Amino acid sequence: DETDVTSYHQINLPTTGKRLVGAGTHAVNASKPVASPAWLWTLCCFLLMATAVNYLDRLVLNQAATQIKRELAFDSFRFPVLDTSTSPEARLADRNYGILEGMFGVFFAIGAIFFGWLADKTCVVWLYPVAVVAWSAAGYCSGLANSYEELLFCRCALGFFEAANWPCGLITTRGFRDVLRIACPITPKGLTCIA
Repeated sequence: DETDVTSYHQINLPTTGKRLVGAGTHAVNASKPVASPAWLWTLCCFLLMATAVNYLDRLVLNQAATQIKRELAFDSFRFPVLDTSTSPEARLADRNYGILEGMFGVFFAIGAIFFGWLADKTCVVWLYPVAVVAWSAAGYCSGLANSYEELLFCRCALGFFEAANWPCGLITTRGFRDVLRIACPITPKGLTCIA
């Protein structure tokens, strides 16, 4: 077992008390087996649900875009710097929706860098649930938004916190994939575990 002594974190699993050590970008088993297979499959299910919620958050806004643009009057919102000379006929609703989705992507990228660094420095046992609660709260608040500005703020927060799913999920699955003898394909479409 190789570890990087400069940066590591431990994941203590409740069923056996044994530990999983994550070192920088590598995770190694400090003792084998790490935990019971039933507990690890439960973790796989939680990871699958968290990733599904992560993707559903994005899909819901896209599917309801027309209704949301109308109800929150996207066409009446004007950015102070961008809209100094915008004509009244401009398609502000579509442009503002594009900015909303674009800012989600920008904050997701910032969050991915931040949470990737943080996941390597801290214990994902605490980081992952905190991030899930934070992105769930941001998603809930998105549904309560009464204006474009509120929705923009909530979507930026949602993008930032949803980005934690990747680094936390990868560190977690890397630690127990050998114990369960499963393949964990890592693709841009999602993190899945296949028996």
